[in-house]
Amino acid sequence: MSTISISSIPCLIVSGGNASAPSSWVSGPRDWQLGSLPELAERVRSFALLLGEDENANKTLTFAFELAVGAHRPADVEATRARFLDRLSEVNQDYREAARFIPQGKEPTLEFHAPGQGRFAGYDVRLKRRYVQSQA
Repeated sequence: MSTISISSIPCLIVSGGNASAPSSWVSGPRDWQLGSLPELAERVRSFALLLGEDENANKTLTFAFELAVGAHRPADVEATRARFLDRLSEVNQDYREAARFIPQGKEPTLEFHAPGQGRFAGYDVRLKRRYVQSQA
């Protein structure tokens, strides 16, 4: 099995435009990389954006990360989430502007999954991964 440098993996940009087109949600290394947050770069193998709504019809966004083999989730997930969202705001104007309208307590969350578990179960390496998924 070949290895991929984590800094070459495209990452998690929520942008404007046609939300039904996955390319409008996932952007390449020119915008931002997991490598800009070492606590994630060392741990993450893949990711997915989970879109949904809560019981009050507020939009929800979760960044799900598949951990690398032998990696563990960060000890302080809340601190990692805060750094992650701060960095996303720094590098992506669309997210930065949209974040101004997110109700307090409804900010995006992070999930961490063991390799091949949770949202990442059943992937066939011959097929393209689903980077945008429904929260349900």
